[in-house]
Amino acid sequence: MTFTDYQSLPGVNWSSLKHMAKSPKHYLCEKTPPPYVTAAMVKGRAGHTATLEPDLFASEYVVFPGSRRAGKEWDAFEAANEGRTILKANEAEAAWAMSKAVRAHPFAGPLLGGGEAEVSIQWVDPETGLACKGRMDYLRPNALIDLKTSADLDRRRFAARALDLGHHGQLAFYLRGLKALGREPVETYLIAVEQSEPYDVGLFTVDPAALEIGDALVSTLLNRLAECEATGEWPGRYPGVETFYLPQWAYSDDESGDMGLTITSSEGEAA
Repeated sequence: MTFTDYQSLPGVNWSSLKHMAKSPKHYLCEKTPPPYVTAAMVKGRAGHTATLEPDLFASEYVVFPGSRRAGKEWDAFEAANEGRTILKANEAEAAWAMSKAVRAHPFAGPLLGGGEAEVSIQWVDPETGLACKGRMDYLRPNALIDLKTSADLDRRRFAARALDLGHHGQLAFYLRGLKALGREPVETYLIAVEQSEPYDVGLFTVDPAALEIGDALVSTLLNRLAECEATGEWPGRYPGVETFYLPQWAYSDDESGDMGLTITSSEGEAA
């Protein structure tokens, strides 16, 4: 199934559902209009395609030979390549460098074999009755594998970023779908690759406790979505009156008297 066909399927996917963690209002906003695509997202998607579906790269991406994305040359090139994502030369080079690095990793490379890339599934969540769908990066008979691109693979920063982006929830969401279809992988992996030189690669088995936390998050978000659909109410983060608090450090017993405030004069010098 192509990604376009997958997008047309009914059901809530993780890319939309995760915004319920901000608020139902944010979920509705992200679900309704076409999502905003950043340069980092384009680079990440290109790396995914080069790594998982290299045969499709030429049909989905094209490199603009010019230097300026404006003017007659750009307009003509864009019109001639409608339906394909236009990359800069360095973006295409980075995509293939990421692919090469992943495939060369002694453990991550062999893991991307004996299975299927970009697997789409549909299921009904038994807890809420909501129709769900997912598109997994790579599925082996005994393993679910997710490929991530990252600016930095420092263990602490990558873990913090993964938590912020909800990677644990995404994997738990996919595992729910597989379980609903009678198929539950034994192992769950994250393959992460840096988006720039040296294109370092990390292969991580996912902590079962992290998946339990992710599954609890999925339950919370799906139940909140079901409630909003039932009531027709989609509140923002602050539907009532909140108390404003300063950051905790501002309430310290510091006796300096400046209360964390730096006063700047009109000339720009600290006073």
